[in-house]
Order: sequence, then structure tokens, then C-alpha cells
Amino acid sequence: MKADYRTHLNYWETYWAQSEVCLPDSVLQRQYNHEMYKFGSVAREYSTPISLQAVWTADNGHLPPWKGDYHHDLNTQLSYWPAYIGNHLTEGLGYLNTLWNQRDTYRRYTRQYFETDGLNVPGVCTLTGEPMGGWIQYAMSQTAGAWLAQHFYLHWKYSADRQFLEERAYPFLKEVAIYLEQQSVVDKQGVRRLEYSSSPEIQGSSESFPPYLLLGPMSRSVIFGLWEVSWSLLNAKTERSSLCASIRKRDCRYGSFRHRRARW
Repeated sequence: MKADYRTHLNYWETYWAQSEVCLPDSVLQRQYNHEMYKFGSVAREYSTPISLQAVWTADNGHLPPWKGDYHHDLNTQLSYWPAYIGNHLTEGLGYLNTLWNQRDTYRRYTRQYFETDGLNVPGVCTLTGEPMGGWIQYAMSQTAGAWLAQHFYLHWKYSADRQFLEERAYPFLKEVAIYLEQQSVVDKQGVRRLEYSSSPEIQGSSESFPPYLLLGPMSRSVIFGLWEVSWSLLNAKTERSSLCASIRKRDCRYGSFRHRRARW
């Protein structure tokens, strides 16, 4: 018991020593500390990611709200933002390890549902990464994988871990980029876009955005972000990837991630 308690204390001493934010407003300061305490209570390197209610799910024999699953339409993404700027990269690895280890499941889902190569992630999924369905705008989102891929970039950006860049971040982003290349279309104006689009967590967005928008705000944002961070990873790699060459060969109008970003 004493050894376990000492381990517990050591963890929290190390955790709070990683970063500190001092706010002039005591209410905001308390809220910040409270939220960071909750993050440290649930996030671990080899744990499953933070679900909707995480370890605070009521154990009452009933399904928790929204089934207590993984919602990759902003819930998991925002839950892990503190890992990077807050210098808690180790805690954030539970999220990235799970995404990495479930790639085969995501590939099967992508082949079956979108009928493309590459990789997308179900917007709503089980502990093992299987799609659960639901409100299609986010449950089967076309851009969930693009947003999740940015977390691989953020881990590399804040850690400067070149091995992680070469072996995890770049390969994951590459597969998502291949999927988006095949999922998108080029219209008569030469602009690449999705055939339909929506933004999550906006009530009333059950209808497609009108054609003049080309992409919903959320889809546009995460796709642009994917191209931008992919370009950054390519520049950081010691050798330029064959992905740029293969894309250039398939569609010479885009050539590089940066150029293609401007054409969406």
C-alpha cells in the first residue's frame, strides 16, 4: 500500500512539474487546474484513449449517454489538445498508440464504406475502432481521419522526435492524404472538393451545404490543415517522399501539398 501511494505521489509530482499556467482570475485558474487534473487522471501512455465519459462513466447497468463511445468529431481531438502545449506528451501517446494500432481496422472501413485506398477513421467507433454508425454527418465523416492525423503532427512538432516523424507521423498522414485524394473530385473550375460536406456539432446541418460553399467550414479547415502539416513533415524528412512524385504523376495541376492546398 505504501509503495502504491508513493508511486501515486511521484506521478503527480512529475505531472504538475511539466508545465504551469498562472491566471489573474482565480475562477479561471481553478477551472484550468481542475481540467488538467482530470486529464492527468485519465490519460496514460499505454491506456485506451479518453472516451465521452472516460473513467467517470456511471456503472449502473445501463448504456451511458451517447453509448460512452469514441466521438472523433471534436470530442477526442479537443480532449488531447492539452497534451502538446501543456508538455504532457507521454499522456498523449495513449491516443496516438491506439490510432496507430487500429490502422488495419480503419483501412477495412475505408475500403468498404468509401471504396478508396488509404485510410479514414470512423467518426463514431468502438473501443476496437469499428464503426458504430449514427448521425451520418459525423458518424461516417469524410474528414475525421484528417483531423486525427494532425495529432501525429503535433506530437512530432512538440517533441522533435525524428524517429516518431519517420515511423509514425508521416506514414499515418500519408495514408489519410491518399484517401482524400481519391475521395475528392475536381470540378469544372479545376477546384478540388468533396462531393458533399457537413460540419459536426451544428444542429440543423443535416442537409448538405449549398454548392457555392464547395466544402463545409469544418471539412475545409481540416483538409487545409492536413495539406499544411503534410508539407511540413515532407520538408522535415531527410529524403523527400515518393508521395509527392506519385501525386504529381497522377495530377500535375497539384504537384505538392502546398500547391494543392491553394486549389481546394
